[in-house]
This record gives sequence, structure tokens and C-alpha cells, in this order.
Amino acid sequence: MKIEHITVYPIALTLKHPFKTAHGLTKQRPITLIKIMLSNHNWGIGEVQSFADTAYVAETQALSQQNLTQILPKLIGLEFKEPSELIKKLANLTPYSFVKAAIEMAIYDVYGKITEQSLQMMIGGQGRAVKVGRAIGLQSDNHILQNKVDDYVNQGYERIKLKIDKATDLAKLAQLIQRYPQVYFSLDANGSWHQNDISKIMYLDQMGISLLEQPFGEKELALHYQVQNNLKQLKLSLDESINSLADVNNVLTKYQHPITRALTIKQGKLGGITAAKAAINMAEQYQTMAWIGGMLTTGVGRAVDLALSSLPTVHNFPGDNGSNADYFENDIINEPLSVIDGKMQVPDQPGLGVSLNWSQINEALVADIKMY
Repeated sequence: MKIEHITVYPIALTLKHPFKTAHGLTKQRPITLIKIMLSNHNWGIGEVQSFADTAYVAETQALSQQNLTQILPKLIGLEFKEPSELIKKLANLTPYSFVKAAIEMAIYDVYGKITEQSLQMMIGGQGRAVKVGRAIGLQSDNHILQNKVDDYVNQGYERIKLKIDKATDLAKLAQLIQRYPQVYFSLDANGSWHQNDISKIMYLDQMGISLLEQPFGEKELALHYQVQNNLKQLKLSLDESINSLADVNNVLTKYQHPITRALTIKQGKLGGITAAKAAINMAEQYQTMAWIGGMLTTGVGRAVDLALSSLPTVHNFPGDNGSNADYFENDIINEPLSVIDGKMQVPDQPGLGVSLNWSQINEALVADIKMY
């Protein structure tokens, strides 16, 4: 297989409802699509999932796109027999995780189409459907929050994640959570807490909350470790602190025990599907729970996350995913990825298993299409 040419589509999708976290408010989601065409006229699609600014990670869409102009010409004419060959070459071409992940995604897509394998088959996933959870952004109105929780409980979501920050009233949150004893609630502080907030975490532990994502800042590994060792039930899960496999290794091996009891795995942030699988395997080796997080991706990225969520060591925990029709005014895939009884089906068609709505892509363009 030989790469013939590559096309880049910079798009932006409008969220149906603005999504607020401790990092800020997201109303529009920038994404860069990469279409890789082979000499046999088969093609695959990938998406660059970096964000507009550095509030979450250092690699922005602007940096990703700048890097694409430097490395995509170097891919033209490259030959490979299977994705792993090209993935090894990518490691030497760019340090940018979101760029590597997008290219790898496109290669898996085209390779699966040629070999008639779904992504789930190619990575060793199992099962027809996976459990999913739904995240709710920061809410200042408790009535609105209550309605959202009611809605998602009625849809059958097995886990509901609530975004929190320093201003969150944990006592009122506890009252809300106690209304739904059958639902697994997790919380995500997005690094907004500090050492003087440790008492809040102890309160959550007593509340019976089982999972809290990234209470402290990206670099506050020692503080996470200190607090985790004093918790009875509550698992801390690192997200912002892990942006590469080197970070994963550091979190698992820096001290006598892993720094936290869980890791939030996001393939785009780690550098791709292969890196995500490696991180999951490393976590299992150190008896640390790994699970699949989300990043407000299009249906293309959701299809990838569903396949990853079906891996044997993560499939029992509801990942961050949800019906693609609920997120954007207009998604870019034709297939409905829907929640049924708290689960979503893993796409089983060759490649990523979804097809593109090109009219929606053209409407969502925010810059000129580039061809290499």
C-alpha cells in the first residue's frame, strides 16, 4: 500500500448546548479532518482532536495544522503493509500527539476497508455493544442540572459524570446524587482544586463517590499520590497529567505504587489508537483501572472510542460516549450512534465503520481545503 495524496479539511462544529468545564466554555468545536488516499484509490479518514486554545492541552489546532503542513508532504509516496509500519515512522516525524493520532486513525480506516476488518477486529475488541456514560458540564442552575440528570437516567446511561470546580456546592451535589442510588456518578474537577481543597476530597470519599478525575493541576503528581493513599473508596483518575506514554509510565512507576488508582485514556491526546492500547496494557500490569474518556469529538472519533471501549480490560466501565445526535447541530457522519438501554453498539463495518456526510463537512469548513 502506497500513500498517493492527502487532503486536509479544517472544520468547526457548533454544539447544541455550550459545554462548560473548569477550563472554560465551549460553544464551537474545531476539528481538522485528514483524508489519506492510497495509490489503489482506497482512502481513510482521521480527525485532529486538539482544541482552539491551551486551556486543556498545549497542542492547539493552530499548532496541529502548522505541523501538518510540515510532515504531510513527507508521507506522500510512503509504502506500508500494515498500520504498525507507518506508526513507527510517525514517531520520528512529529512530536505532536493529536497529529499522529489523526494520521494513524486514517491509516486504520483505509487498511480495514482493504482487508475487510472493522477497527474493533483489528485491535482485539470484543462484544457487540459497550456501556457508556454521559458528562454534564458545569451548571449554575440546580434545576437545569436536575433535569439533565433525569433525562440521562431515563435514557439508560450507566454512569453520569458531573463537571465541578472550586465553586461547586458539594452538599447540594450530594443531595442530587442520593436521589439516584442506582446510578454510578463520577466527578471531574479538571485540575481546578488545590492543596487547601483536600478536605473536599475526603468528603467525597465519605459520600461514596467512586471516581474523581484530576482534582489537582497537571504537574501536581506528588499531591495526587499523597491524597490517593489516604482515600478508602474513592479512585482518583488522571487526565490532564497524561499526554504521552512517557507520562503514563511515570504515573505508574514514579513511586512505590501508582500515583492514582485510575487513568482516563484519550487516544488523540496520547498519540493514537496504538498508544492508547499500550497505555491500557501498562495500567493493567500495575493493577490500575484504565477507561476511555471523551473530548467532544465528531462521530468519527466516537466510533474509534467505541472500539477502544470494547477492549477486554476496559469494557466493563462505561466510557465517556453518547448519542452523536445529542452533541452538535450537525455531525459529519451518516450513521446514528445511539444509546440503547445504557449501551452503544460498536461499529462493525470495515475500517472505522462510519461514512461521511460530505455536504455537512463542506458547510462546516472554516478555512481552505489543502491537498498534498
